[in-house]
Amino acid sequence: MSLLYGLLILAFTRSCLVVGQCSINIPDDLKGEEAPVILVKTGNNVKLFRPEEKTTTFPKGTELLLACTGEGNGLKSNGQETTTLSCNGNQFESAAKEKLKDMSCKSMAKAVVEQTTKRCMGNDFNLYEAGYKVNGKFYGSVYDICYNGKGQSSGYTHNFIYGRTWKYKLPEKPYEHYSSRDPQAGKDLDKLYKEQKERFKNTKVNGKPLLDDEHYFTEGQLTPDTSIITGADKLSTYDYANIAPLFKDIYDGNIWRYENMTQELADQRQATFEEYTGGFYSYEVEKWKPIGLDNAEFPTHRVPKYIYKLVVDTESKDGIVFVTLNDPYHKSPASENLCKDICSEANINEPDFKNVEKGYTICCSYGDFGNRIRTLPKDIHVKGLLKY
Repeated sequence: MSLLYGLLILAFTRSCLVVGQCSINIPDDLKGEEAPVILVKTGNNVKLFRPEEKTTTFPKGTELLLACTGEGNGLKSNGQETTTLSCNGNQFESAAKEKLKDMSCKSMAKAVVEQTTKRCMGNDFNLYEAGYKVNGKFYGSVYDICYNGKGQSSGYTHNFIYGRTWKYKLPEKPYEHYSSRDPQAGKDLDKLYKEQKERFKNTKVNGKPLLDDEHYFTEGQLTPDTSIITGADKLSTYDYANIAPLFKDIYDGNIWRYENMTQELADQRQATFEEYTGGFYSYEVEKWKPIGLDNAEFPTHRVPKYIYKLVVDTESKDGIVFVTLNDPYHKSPASENLCKDICSEANINEPDFKNVEKGYTICCSYGDFGNRIRTLPKDIHVKGLLKY
């Protein structure tokens, strides 16, 4: 009898804790690319919602501020840019009794890239955040960006893969690239990409044209949209602050391969992975003559020679660095190895990693990589090797 009494008390206590709580469920409450941006308000604290868990529970008194950012945008229900949902009973509702799952914007919410007061790359660059401006105030970040504020070629981005919600992400589709910080600069970059073959028509490598129908520069996302859950957050990855010029067959080859492997691993382990992705050194056809999209003597949008991706399990702190040679013409790519290749130790057996046209790729320990390339923050902590 005493045991039964104890169980009844426990059940009653648990039910009392649940009463009044509300939750956001992925994907039910954030369907479609027109889902609004969600800010979570607890007391005086307002934060951008991050879709880390399939179900995120909030205490009584929590409010959600829904926003449809971007010029001319607004909620389909009332045309307003923002509305507030309160936790009533066990679900979030507006004053008009609208539910979160029924709310959508007239068009996709637009993100912006905002400069912070922090510095990066050994204090050479500013750190930026991708996020949203709501009622004149910035909320971030969807991901972080370290770059010079003009062109992304030697900086890096920092993002997360949420393994517990990754399989519920909005399906990918291509969007137009843009520059939220300088729209004209975005248009200029569009033109540089579109007219590249004409610009480089006289540039040869190994006696052949540098660019042709198979080998050309594409807009390479450092933080990939395939790692992002919601529509508005995905669109933010098309900002040119997140784009580096990479050879198309390499970006679609091994760079895509290990990113996809990593996303699937996060899903399998239901883990959260932290990523740092960047480029370094400049691609050259002739020594000391770096190649840039503008094909100028001193290019402003340089093509990186290498692309790297550091992946760290946020719980175990195990990590690995993928390093890809962004040069489909290199005749002896192994001579460019920056560290000991430990792919086999990480249970990675990808024959295409040695295919130079798909991007010659090796795996490095973080310590080995960090001894050669000192671009990342010094406070990154990696304990062991992340195995696949």
